[in-house]
Amino acid sequence: MGDYNSLVYCIRCNTTDECYIGSTFYSIEERIKTHENGLTYFLRNKCNYTSSFQIIIRNNFVIEILEKFNTNKKNLLKFEQDYINLYKYNGEKVVNIINSFISVEDKIEKKKEYNKEYNQNNSEKIKEYRIENSEKIKQYYKNNSEKIKEKQKQYNKNNSEQIKEYQKQYDKERLQKITCKYCYSISSLMNIKKHQKTKKCIDAKYFI
Repeated sequence: MGDYNSLVYCIRCNTTDECYIGSTFYSIEERIKTHENGLTYFLRNKCNYTSSFQIIIRNNFVIEILEKFNTNKKNLLKFEQDYINLYKYNGEKVVNIINSFISVEDKIEKKKEYNKEYNQNNSEKIKEYRIENSEKIKQYYKNNSEKIKEKQKQYNKNNSEQIKEYQKQYDKERLQKITCKYCYSISSLMNIKKHQKTKKCIDAKYFI
């Protein structure tokens, strides 16, 4: 392939003007052939669906090479995703369903969201598991304490800036001033529960 080893391409349907953005390290002819073969296998229930099939199946499309690169797989997927985003931004009928490239930050954020949702939906199940397996969990941490410490140390090192920013925001929220709903005293968010146990606040509750 000359002085490049990969490319990003577009398959555009002449009937609907829909387009599919893809990338490959092979020639464009070889890559289109794999799309066509893939559709054949899919119709025989021998492979999974790919969004390019809805264009290929009409057999009325044109192929355009968008850009050629000399790069690795990770960067090529990023370039492909850039074109997908650009075409969508320009109002093109892009049929790609799955993102080709997801940044590390997005992966971390998605994992946090998933973990948060899972913990909320399975709080009782998690609680029961921890109670039933408390000794096993303790033993695991005891046997792997050094490994866990090293992993945490490495994580802190790799994410020091994000941790600092999170801690800064956390401290700011904890020190935020709020008004007690019982006695109308001013307290910080971090001390409000402690304040509501004071005699002054408890007495005020009886007048509400």
